[in-house]
Amino acid sequence: MEIISLAKQCLVVGCGSHASSVISVLESVDYEIVGLVDTSKVFDPEEEKSGYKVISTLEIVLKNQAKYKHFACFVAIGDNITRKLVFDQLVFAGFSLPNAISKYAVVDRTVEMGGGNIVFHNAIINANSILGNNNIVNSGVIIEHDCVIKDHSHLAPRSVLCGGGIISSLVFLGASSTVIPSITISESITVGAGAVVIKSTSKIGSSLIGVPAKEYRQ
Repeated sequence: MEIISLAKQCLVVGCGSHASSVISVLESVDYEIVGLVDTSKVFDPEEEKSGYKVISTLEIVLKNQAKYKHFACFVAIGDNITRKLVFDQLVFAGFSLPNAISKYAVVDRTVEMGGGNIVFHNAIINANSILGNNNIVNSGVIIEHDCVIKDHSHLAPRSVLCGGGIISSLVFLGASSTVIPSITISESITVGAGAVVIKSTSKIGSSLIGVPAKEYRQ
């Protein structure tokens, strides 16, 4: 499964508000953005984000691989499940999904990454941390040493994962949340904005809020 590309021409897949932030990252490292790809069934050729036009739908791109396959693809979708579905479709079709790391991020040389990760401005990823595929490391996030982040998770702005932490797949860490050292967050968990997680969680799909963080039940 080839998900790494040296191509500097790219498509941004997704037309929501998150796309503008992804575009900012790509511009900081001199990608040539060919256009945006709408994940809806139809697209508006007059629609644009940050000066770039929407040029196609995902369905059309997948059906016309010869025309589009030489472009790198970056999935600009904040929702984890939707982003995973789109990422998996593109990988299955053989498209290249490299990592996008902002010029203004700090990523230690020992960090290992899969593909399709987007690391935003002023994020810090410290020594010996490992990221899987298709994660969002948003603006100002701190991932300390020896952390593991699996696949398709979203770390919102200024969230902090302290040393030795493990984030499973499809996790959402809310803005300014903190996970103390050596904590494991199970799959599909949502951590609310500003929450402080002080013990590992094993209940898949739960929501945690507050200081210290506790399970939220409606």
